[in-house]
Amino acid sequence: TGEGVNGALVHRLRVAAELELAQGEHDLQVAPGISVRAKVAAKPAARRSCRVAVAAGPSKASGGDAAQGQAFMSQVSLELPYVRLSGVAGLLEGVWGLWSGSSHGAGKFWASLASTGRAACVLALRAVEAALPIYLSGVEGTAVGGQLLLFFSGTLGPLPFVRIHLPSFVLPRLHAPLSKLLSPQPLVGNTFRSGIAPPVVHPGMLASWTATLEAASAPICIDGALNLRDGSRPTFATAFGDDLSALQVRCSIAGRLTAEHLEVDVTSFSVKAAGKDGKGLRGSMSVRLSHPVKPGGLGNGADSPTAFSPQTSLDGTATPS
Repeated sequence: TGEGVNGALVHRLRVAAELELAQGEHDLQVAPGISVRAKVAAKPAARRSCRVAVAAGPSKASGGDAAQGQAFMSQVSLELPYVRLSGVAGLLEGVWGLWSGSSHGAGKFWASLASTGRAACVLALRAVEAALPIYLSGVEGTAVGGQLLLFFSGTLGPLPFVRIHLPSFVLPRLHAPLSKLLSPQPLVGNTFRSGIAPPVVHPGMLASWTATLEAASAPICIDGALNLRDGSRPTFATAFGDDLSALQVRCSIAGRLTAEHLEVDVTSFSVKAAGKDGKGLRGSMSVRLSHPVKPGGLGNGADSPTAFSPQTSLDGTATPS
């Protein structure tokens, strides 16, 4: 049932990725009726690449010991090749229908003040968008206390902006502890409304990518039960790691998206208990998915397919270590 599975299980996390963006215009849909359009110019592939880095670890309050405290986000970095965005004002206005609450406190006065300030900012941004193109070149995240602050860099026409932070009544802040960030409610002071459709996740804006992941988690136990037709209910239980050792996960992955298929190669992965003699599992895997090309969805550029057919091939190996 997934009970107890959340970001609190993660003690350390490090992700590094390099992505090549597909040229063309892509509609990035956050929710039904709420999207922003990103345009990637037809430049050489080296100019269409972007880099992503994410890191998290024990807080300073825990003295560097993950077992004594929560893991906090310590780095979030996204470097983009100056992607042109349109519809940003509409996005910031529309997303507030996805959650309820106020980042400035309780009471009608603060809610009214925040709503007025947000409306003024959206109106000003609409005027700017009408006159100047918006290019985004980078996003950085910095943990301040229990909050993760996001800073944006890019240009408004010929005018550069560096590490601009939007106030919380325009864009809510995220939780810095992984136990809250990797949860159904990652926003500070705001709660997602029930019945909201999840964001559409689709790799249509990506042409290819490589990524590495390293993580350490608390020991994980899995309990399960099967309800058979004869009325019997066998149960099973398994554990990864023990009470004294963390679980270490390493993975390297590469992918490529073309007009005919999606290829994903997990060049290597390993899961083992921490320690010199920790036992575990290691291996590799390759997945190939065939798909038709259709307009619409997340990333609907000329080379941005939106659905996959059942034609799938899977090949992989895994051996104890």
